[in-house]
Amino acid sequence: MSKMSVRACAGVVALLGSMAGCGGGDGSSAAAGAAEENPAGPGVAATYRVGGTAQGLGGTGLMLLNNGSERLAVPADGRFVFASALAGGASFSVSIASQPSRQLCSVSNGSGSVASADISSIAVSCSTVATGAGAEYGSGPDPIATISASPGSSDLIRAAVTAGALSQEQALIYAMYADYADPRLPAQYRGDDAGIVEGTAHEKVVEHIASVGLANVSQATLDALRPFFIPAHQEGSHRRASAKGNKTPLRAATAQGARTDWTAFSGNNIVVWYETSRAATDSAKAAMLVAEFDARIWPMLTALMGRSPKSDTGSKFFIETDGRLDITLEDMPNGFEGRTTPVDWVAKNTAVNIALSRNLSMQGLQAQAAHEFMHAIQYSIDVKASSMPNYATIKEATASWASHYVYPLNGWETKYAQYYLKGGQLSHGYDSPRNASEKANAAFRYGAYVLPLFLQTRFGPGIVKEIWDRTVSELFEMDTISKAIATSGSTFEDEWKKFIAFCWNQETINDATRLYQAASIPFTAAPNDPTQDIEEDSVVSMTNGYAEVEHAVDLPHASMAFYRVRFAAASSRSVTFVNGLNFGLDTFDDSGVGKMLRFTGLQPGQREGVSMQLYLKVNGAWQSAPVDVTNVPWIAICRDTPAGRVEEVVFMYGNGEVDRGDPHYSGLNVPGLKGPGLIATDIGCKDWKGRLDMTRPVDTGTGAETFKLKNVTLTNVLSTAAPQPGPKPPYGLAPGEQVQPGFGFIYKVTGGTAEWTYNQHIGGSTSCDYAGAKTYPVTGGPAVGIIPLLTLSNYTPPGNAARSLITVGLGINAIGDFVSLAADWRCTDSNGKVTTGTATGIATSMDILAHQLSQVRVSAGGLLISGTGAQTAAGEGGDTTITGTWSLTAVP
Repeated sequence: MSKMSVRACAGVVALLGSMAGCGGGDGSSAAAGAAEENPAGPGVAATYRVGGTAQGLGGTGLMLLNNGSERLAVPADGRFVFASALAGGASFSVSIASQPSRQLCSVSNGSGSVASADISSIAVSCSTVATGAGAEYGSGPDPIATISASPGSSDLIRAAVTAGALSQEQALIYAMYADYADPRLPAQYRGDDAGIVEGTAHEKVVEHIASVGLANVSQATLDALRPFFIPAHQEGSHRRASAKGNKTPLRAATAQGARTDWTAFSGNNIVVWYETSRAATDSAKAAMLVAEFDARIWPMLTALMGRSPKSDTGSKFFIETDGRLDITLEDMPNGFEGRTTPVDWVAKNTAVNIALSRNLSMQGLQAQAAHEFMHAIQYSIDVKASSMPNYATIKEATASWASHYVYPLNGWETKYAQYYLKGGQLSHGYDSPRNASEKANAAFRYGAYVLPLFLQTRFGPGIVKEIWDRTVSELFEMDTISKAIATSGSTFEDEWKKFIAFCWNQETINDATRLYQAASIPFTAAPNDPTQDIEEDSVVSMTNGYAEVEHAVDLPHASMAFYRVRFAAASSRSVTFVNGLNFGLDTFDDSGVGKMLRFTGLQPGQREGVSMQLYLKVNGAWQSAPVDVTNVPWIAICRDTPAGRVEEVVFMYGNGEVDRGDPHYSGLNVPGLKGPGLIATDIGCKDWKGRLDMTRPVDTGTGAETFKLKNVTLTNVLSTAAPQPGPKPPYGLAPGEQVQPGFGFIYKVTGGTAEWTYNQHIGGSTSCDYAGAKTYPVTGGPAVGIIPLLTLSNYTPPGNAARSLITVGLGINAIGDFVSLAADWRCTDSNGKVTTGTATGIATSMDILAHQLSQVRVSAGGLLISGTGAQTAAGEGGDTTITGTWSLTAVP
């Protein structure tokens, strides 16, 4: 197999081949992407190559990764090519393996398969980031281990308390042992704690003390816990030695001041401590943190929040006269990244100290420092609840958000989003995660930062301050969010509905760029697995031309759920979306017609907080936003029309109730006998073509009358298009008002021709002959635009009338003609006298007449309706002499 060459010039990225520089590096003048003719002959795969450049690359350092195995450094001029070639039909995938210094690069058209030529469409674009925005040391999500389903230490301890095997105070001590990987923790309580960002033992302690009172906690327990509240740089702390893996002996509990083997690096408002023996690695990190706190973290967050951490002068546990915030760089057990610890036995309105893992990268230290500093500000607030951890979700959510706010290009926090967005977690209350493990609940709260991120896009970052300002007067965190939103002139219910669309992280409505548009970074841990994010994923499947999808929605306050429905075949033509969430929906027997839908209006309190939105994929493209159908009982569409060709729909249900006294706070359930969803049939719904050919013998003598309709066009007069995003309409029904959907789509005649003939001979002493004929259009009459001519039961549930139709005839504008149609006559009596004249009203109506109780049904497949003379006006009246056929055929 011969070697191929390729040229890679401006704007083209090279992949999988040897480089032939622009300007003829190999003497070739072939255009980029050109390949040699396959010399191997038919049936033998050739190898193909690609060439190109990275646009905007300001220096070296960019590494590209192909197919997870081959790495390639891109030179400063931006031109690169992978060394390996691929055979025809092979797949390729190019991604950023390493970002250049102070730049963010992204790949477009980076994956696909080799066809019959070199690949020339891949492009890498790079942009320079501003110093201080958080990308100084790279960007990307926290590489912490993924939270496992195995129980953590806190879960094992909690289970033992529930079973009566541990006292509450012993559990507090064991929780502290678990957070510090203390060997005194019994083996049966050592769980899987991988992936936990921060421990919660200190919060448990101060929360317990706030609940029972300090005087009601034994001195032995307080003595056992006190060393864990003393920072590592202070005498009396519980810590691990730097040189050995075993635990340093417990130091005296009496406060004795700072240790001499630690070095302080001071800033304007903080002091960063590190072990002197580790200066070679940790002094630079301490210097970076001081610089970042002075320049960004402290001024940005204190200005935003309108408050600073409290001074730790006079700390209960150790000697401190400086008053500045102390931060220690230390080895943290269990892979923890940070910790914020009160300096007293109180859980609010208190000073704290911060510990950061010295093993974090500079990128991680920046992000985690902002996170923990937000905790320090939170602890300074005299919240109304007995302890600051009572606001558990907004505590962690706004701390994770703070990392993003201070360092929008850092991206460290983005991995946490999956713990809120994935695995059905959205259907849990925002403040009440219901995971099986405590560590998963904590991860949920980190991921819940997407709500303050969303609120920031709506009201600016000051909304976070408003939320925390409300904790001074509000006991419950959902009240703090709701009232902060009200201060901004909106309601939680309205914003929650918008947030639901914001959380949808599939397809285009909320892809990585949208959700993290402020960050302008790739969401590499995006929850893009539909089986994880979607409550239920179904495909419309017809049975006897009918399908029904019903969702059993059950949501607590401040939660949401997504249900996806796909139309795998074109046979799902007539579709009705039904809102059984904001309306009572049931069925009833409509006087022999059959089982029909019925919607009942609800009282305002019965629908408060409830939302239903439809996100639609129409003709291969997703709409830009979901359609708010909260106040709409039903919407019918026709998938036979381009504007109604919905391929997929995501039902977005939400419970935005946060008032504890209202009906939906505890849970939102379907109010009627049937839930929301859709009904579909295979009955054609775009337009129809009609024809009719009828004959009847005359009543007296011999002869026949004929009536024919040719090329009749029936056009749907109802809207059949998919609904479009727009303002929410007013609620459709009064409380208790009941309504049922119309019988189906309605059509009018917009074209066609009628032909009528009449021939009759009457013998006897007086012989008469009648002859009449008329051809005329069946459009243009005054009734065409105002009288519905034909209604098909396109979306009624199964019943007596299912798949039937109602019509007053296809020649509706010719009703008068059946009275006025005339035949000329000529009679000759026995004396040979001839008389002539014109007979009017001689015609018999042989137009179609069918109704919902007739035996006429749309055929299997949904595209044909046919009948005989029995379904004409005269035939329905009992005239059995009429012969002929008629048919309606759906227009594709």
